[in-house]
Amino acid sequence: MAHVSYRPEIDGLRAIAVLSVLFYHAEFAGLPGGFMGVDIFFVISGFLITSFIIKDLSAGTFSFTNFWERRARRILPPLFVVVAATLVAGWFILLHIDLRELGHEMASQSLFSSNLLFTKQGGYFDRASDLKPLLHTWSLAVEEQFYLFFPLFLFLVTRYLKPGLSLVLWSATIISLLIALICVDISQRYAFYLLPFRGWELLAGALIAVGAIPAKASATTKEAVSMAGVALLVAGLLFYDKSLLFPGYVALLPVVGTAAIIWSNTGYTTHVGKWLSWTPMTAIGLISYSLYLWHWPVLVLARYVSVPYAEFHWWIRLAGVAVCLLLAIATWYFVEQPVRRKTVLRSTRSIYLTSFAGLALMGACGLALVYGNGMPHRLDEQVALYAGGIDDINPDRHRCDQPSVDRIRAGDVCETNAQAGRPSFALWGDSHGDAIAPAFVNASVRANKNGYLLTARGCPPILDTENSDVVYRYNCKEQNDAFLDLILREQIQRVYLAAYWSSVLSERGKIVHAGEQWQTAADERYPNANMAALARTLDKLQKHGIAVSVLVDVPTASIDPPRMLAMQEYAGIEKKFALPAAAYRDALENGIYAFRRLYDARHLAFIDPGTLLCDTQTCRTEVDGRSLYHDRTHLSVFGAYYVSQMIDLDKPAPSILTAPSMIKTDTAL
Repeated sequence: MAHVSYRPEIDGLRAIAVLSVLFYHAEFAGLPGGFMGVDIFFVISGFLITSFIIKDLSAGTFSFTNFWERRARRILPPLFVVVAATLVAGWFILLHIDLRELGHEMASQSLFSSNLLFTKQGGYFDRASDLKPLLHTWSLAVEEQFYLFFPLFLFLVTRYLKPGLSLVLWSATIISLLIALICVDISQRYAFYLLPFRGWELLAGALIAVGAIPAKASATTKEAVSMAGVALLVAGLLFYDKSLLFPGYVALLPVVGTAAIIWSNTGYTTHVGKWLSWTPMTAIGLISYSLYLWHWPVLVLARYVSVPYAEFHWWIRLAGVAVCLLLAIATWYFVEQPVRRKTVLRSTRSIYLTSFAGLALMGACGLALVYGNGMPHRLDEQVALYAGGIDDINPDRHRCDQPSVDRIRAGDVCETNAQAGRPSFALWGDSHGDAIAPAFVNASVRANKNGYLLTARGCPPILDTENSDVVYRYNCKEQNDAFLDLILREQIQRVYLAAYWSSVLSERGKIVHAGEQWQTAADERYPNANMAALARTLDKLQKHGIAVSVLVDVPTASIDPPRMLAMQEYAGIEKKFALPAAAYRDALENGIYAFRRLYDARHLAFIDPGTLLCDTQTCRTEVDGRSLYHDRTHLSVFGAYYVSQMIDLDKPAPSILTAPSMIKTDTAL
């Protein structure tokens, strides 16, 4: 195996990368772009891995077996230690719902595919991601996938297209960058987590390694490029934050900046290179992998135990950083070094057997947690009851929600009480309609009536609108058109509309994008196109003599109420989690009530759960030891049953014209 000379400034870059990520995740002020440290790691990895492969290919000593052995020695033993420690700590700290999710993460990472799992679960910057102990393994998964395919790619190119190696790599880099820039506007999650859209960052380092960017330049040029690289890194880390669409054009800052520093210090040491080679910097760089592995689960578990107290104190975060550093040093000394220097697991066979056994055990333990539902027997009964609210979702969701257009046109949709005869009403809504559907099933049985359940997650009941998120492949316009056709064809007398109005109708309502005809219809009367589109939807329903009732949003929480209630119970905190009524009123005033003031609402009814859930100060999240919610914005089945007392299908619907939801009025509709 050919030797690649040690470059201390690269360890200095690793130090910048890992400290940026660490301080960002520890929520220290002053580094809003710290998450870009991962992009620095990608460029470094691409450069080093390509350097090793090209050296060996040139010397005629390249071996896939030896290459993957080096990767296994580098990556897997520390990962096994961190995952095992996280599992043990999680057993004593995590609720069963979260231990189950840890199992999902472990099982996925055992197949080097945790990035695929997180793509399905939500965005990296989502609030829910803050409590996923192995979220950071997405970047390991990206690199591991790169290590599986890139050596074969390089081997084939150097054998059959060696004169065109630089051109092939440049082409691959540009293609990956272009599709990333296109994808980030369509689905940020795909662009963030998946290798095809991150590959250009690794390939940027590979370009330098193969000499696709000529290394010969004057000292003055290299000094200037090196300083420019630092400027780009500083700009990205200090002046950009998660509000930007990332990784988009902004990702060029850390990638180009890192590549500039590596290139300018190839065959020459710049002043920046000397600073990066400073012993404290290289020391942190040496432990950077272990520090990266430890930092996220330590901070997540520290944040987790802080949740019941509603504040992640600075001193807890600082202590967490100190613990991360100590664990990283110990892991580097007792695990990384012995394995890489072959003082343990000396043979190729032993490291492969250990790697496969470790991955198999990780996957098996993960699956045991998943199929064991997170082992709820570990918890007090009341804790488990509160936490169970997260799983308390509409049992008919998979059968009833988001039916195909063909099903809708054929009338093959769910009904609330089929034995009561022909449907006389319809619930039409998005996921919030699905969440409250059990309330209408309950009300239908009481009134001996039947109705349609017409819900499609991500699709508010607004005609001619579409959801642009391609991850779930919504088909809102066609589904809503089909819902309306069914309502008119079956001569439905009454329609209940349910959606997350506070998001859809507010100025920040980006989930639903109105079509062009509604954009032009958003005149001075309505502040945005979605309000105009809702108004025209209501006009169309009322034109056909249909009575319309609008289900007002339930209060929104900052954290999943079932989790907060369970953790407060676990911590022995007697005061139950409640939501501020003032914030709820403000959300309504900027959403559905803002619309009601602008629209002629004399012939509309508004069912306001706030009259039941809230007093003048707070809004409740639990009743009789059970959560009313299953996540931040959706009711649980228990919560829907509780709210069903407000739905009277036998009573004519009065129009409620008083704005504040806390004013007591006759709201049984």
